Amino acid sequence: MCLATQFEKSRLDPGVQSPAVLSMERELQEMVDTFRLRIPQCLVLGSYAKGGPFVLETLMLYIAAEIFLSSDAEIEIWILMGNTVQLALHMGYHRDPKHFKGLSPFAAEMRRRIWATIVEMDLGLSAQMGLPRMIKHWQTDTQEPSNLQDSDFDSATVEMPPSRLNTDLTPILYRLVKARLMTTIGYIWDFSADVRPYPYTEVQKMDDKLDQARRSIPECLKWHSMARNITDSPQHIMQKVILETVFYRAKIVLHRKYMFLPLAQSASSRRIVLESALKLLDYQHMLQEETQPFCQLYQERWRVSSLVNHDFLLATSILCYYLQHAQGATAQLSESDSFDETIMASLKRSHDIWLQSSNSSKEARKVVRALAVVLGRVNTPSADSVGEAGLVFGLPSTSPPSTTNDYSQGGLGSQFPMFNSALMPNWATFADDLISAPMITPTADWQEMDGQSQYSS
Repeated sequence: MCLATQFEKSRLDPGVQSPAVLSMERELQEMVDTFRLRIPQCLVLGSYAKGGPFVLETLMLYIAAEIFLSSDAEIEIWILMGNTVQLALHMGYHRDPKHFKGLSPFAAEMRRRIWATIVEMDLGLSAQMGLPRMIKHWQTDTQEPSNLQDSDFDSATVEMPPSRLNTDLTPILYRLVKARLMTTIGYIWDFSADVRPYPYTEVQKMDDKLDQARRSIPECLKWHSMARNITDSPQHIMQKVILETVFYRAKIVLHRKYMFLPLAQSASSRRIVLESALKLLDYQHMLQEETQPFCQLYQERWRVSSLVNHDFLLATSILCYYLQHAQGATAQLSESDSFDETIMASLKRSHDIWLQSSNSSKEARKVVRALAVVLGRVNTPSADSVGEAGLVFGLPSTSPPSTTNDYSQGGLGSQFPMFNSALMPNWATFADDLISAPMITPTADWQEMDGQSQYSS
């Protein structure tokens, strides 16, 4: 027991660096480096642009590896995701396998699973970049995968068994539930990216659909509290948390453009946005605590990727923007003093978390600088403080955009020449503009507009 405890401590505690642990870490890093080098080489040698067996799976695995190894949003990954989407469309994955003769039940099920994953990755990366997604719901009729155990079918299966109930926690259930939730979130993302104005009733309809999608999550995947999840596996807990974070992110995306409009409904949207942002920062704090050595989620800490951190970045920027915007001439748009104090306390706690990752993340460093501005001057706002915070968070600026381009020589390798966002200093600001600022600007008479929205059908 003593030896087992010592081994576990050396394996979990980053402060204990025995020669054996250091050697194992070096070997793992060498494996990762080799993996990242060989995948694009194999793809190029295999003429991946022509499609073929396992091409999409390889690209998805490569993209996933880059996401988890990147501390910040990288436009190169999003562009590679675009190539993957185009290739999947070319190979017919957007059409249900029932349209293709000769496919075995196993192959059909695998195609559905691959397409569901591509749709999810497309939306996640597009949201991270603050840009419209590439796959639209009207372009595809591929059905969702079946809820089955891996032992329920194989390549020799002649007829697929019926899908299990949603109460049966299979390895694929989380992906199914998330895909259903992301379907509704996809509509919301399309809605927010639409340049046409819509009446506020459409926002309310979308909000109702989002709430309904959350209520439809099976009980086995619903989040309650960390105390109630004490007997769940770390992977199971992380799945519940991620479902929560994407839900609250969607709430912000749907309502953020109505936060400060001079309309009766803006107060409701503002409250929804602020409460959702606070919930996201609560999850940020919980993950920060529970992914420490010897805590319940330590083994799952790698799942807190740049995609997850982007949700926390969005929440932080929204709260900072609110505190800055609610001062001075627009003080009448402020919430209660106690609510503002809650926001301040949450941002102070978030500042400490961002500070810990600022050495490895450019985005974290930007957040730390902005929070220092907001937390230090929120009680004495000035044009300079608002401007400085706006520059850090990418709020509308009068500075002209940069037109400097270059090509990436890092991460994804020379096999995939792409624009390097690190060499485009104003690109991050432009992307943040799309994240922080409204994607559409309702006109003064938008409430009088007639007609139905395509998103409410």
